[in-house]
Amino acid sequence: MIPFNAFKAANGSAGTGKAWHHIVEQNQIVNSGFNSKMGHHVDNLVAIETGAGTWHSRITADYATHGKFAEIPANMSLRNWLKGKPFEVHYEWGLRVMKEMQ
Repeated sequence: MIPFNAFKAANGSAGTGKAWHHIVEQNQIVNSGFNSKMGHHVDNLVAIETGAGTWHSRITADYATHGKFAEIPANMSLRNWLKGKPFEVHYEWGLRVMKEMQ
């Protein structure tokens, strides 16, 4: 298992006012049984602005909101709907949410 700290040690800080954002959410690495190498890989991490009202906080809010996406049952959050789906599906949705929130 490769911890996120190992990624940060190898790649450094995301930068001032930024954080490393997992395209496939970090909690889904465990919840959906993904290999941590995939989750903490450079292809799954991007440095984005963090803090209240920033891109990162809006992305996080979208994952928790019920009824946000037409493809998902109204009583379910994106985060819960994604549980158990393949890594590639998580990745596609992660990119979609990032693009929509930009």
